Formats: sequence, C-alpha cells, structure tokens
Amino acid sequence: MQLHHIGCLVENIETGIEEYQLLHEQAEASKIYDIQSQEVRVCFVKLSSDDPTFIELVQPLNETSFLHKLMVKKKVNFYHLGFFTPDIDAKTEELVEKGYHLVNTFQSEAFDGRKCVFLYSPSLHLIELIEAVQ
Repeated sequence: MQLHHIGCLVENIETGIEEYQLLHEQAEASKIYDIQSQEVRVCFVKLSSDDPTFIELVQPLNETSFLHKLMVKKKVNFYHLGFFTPDIDAKTEELVEKGYHLVNTFQSEAFDGRKCVFLYSPSLHLIELIEAVQ
C-alpha cells in the first residue's frame, strides 16, 4: 500500500486551502469534489512537488453528520489516513482477518468513481483504502 493522503476536517474548504497556501507558498489544491454518498466536499492539497502525499481537506455538508459532530463537538480535525492499494478486496479481507472493522464501502468521485473502503484499526484509527489504477 502507498500512503496517498491525511484526511483533515475543515469548516470551510476554501478557507482551508488558503491557510495551507499561507503556510507553504507552493501549496497547490486540486479541484473541489462533491462526494454525495458521504455528504462532504473534498480537495487534495499538495505541499511540495517532491512529496507524493496530500492533505485531504474534508468539509461536512450536513450539520447533523457524524463528521460535523466530530469536528465541532470533539474538536477532531485530522482523522484518517488514505492508502492506494492494487487489490482493494484482498487487502480489505486481509485487514478484517487481522481485527480491523469494516465501516463502509463506496465509489468516490474524487478518485474517478473507484472503489474506496473505510475501516477502523483495532485501536480505532480510521483508514481509507482506495482502489489503485492498474
């Protein structure tokens, strides 16, 4: 698996982009994607052309959603790691056998409709698997 991104909750995605551009003047943001199945807007910020890892900014669209509550009530911002994997079904099965808990599976507009899976580790860290392009 290859680390692709660190997921970060934000109240406003445009403000989040601006803050990372203030932090690092060469920061570049992808287009903003609406992920209807997750009720979020996302984009990917790349801080350096030398580093293949992104920061995924995630703006919850619904104030009653779990992610919004996590951000506002629990004050959690960084909440998941996203990994590309060439065989998402085999990796999901392997991780479940090792004690990970499957949360959900969905197709993501941010990854051209490829399959994605969220799982909790045994210590309750949230990870996302993203079907890699073959």
